[in-house]
Amino acid sequence: MQKGLALIDIVRAVHSEVILMDLPGEVFAFILEELATLEHRLTGAVNEKVQLGAMVSSFWMAREKLETASK
Repeated sequence: MQKGLALIDIVRAVHSEVILMDLPGEVFAFILEELATLEHRLTGAVNEKVQLGAMVSSFWMAREKLETASK
């Protein structure tokens, strides 16, 4: 039997770290909203691999928002 972490546990840990980050308001709100949506989806019967892709995509979009805001 393999031991590991559930994605929901990772999402909650990432949420705690994002709270501590110094981000522009728009990006901060975007990430928190995406993490909340992801956590909500994970409480149902969903594929964790798909949701992991959604989490990576959320941070990719947040990075693009940061780059746009810094121009």
